Amino acid sequence: MFCFFEPPTVLCGVGLRLTENYPPRAVEILPRRPAGICGLILIGDVFAKIDGRHVTDKSMDFCRSMIAGPEGTMVTFEFWRDVRG
Repeated sequence: MFCFFEPPTVLCGVGLRLTENYPPRAVEILPRRPAGICGLILIGDVFAKIDGRHVTDKSMDFCRSMIAGPEGTMVTFEFWRDVRG
């Protein structure tokens, strides 16, 4: 009898913390993680879509599950930014 075992997948994030309320906003960006390295996301940005799915009315747990994945997994964001001076 053979038993095959797959090690558990370790989930990684992108170094981004979102608000706990709606709509999801960036409140912290870690500088040496993917979100900080890309340099495109700013504190206060409102996340509209994650991987093409609207998230403005989704729970933070849902948003986190969309972002977290095995290391090296690509994730795309669309966000709104207040550009008033």
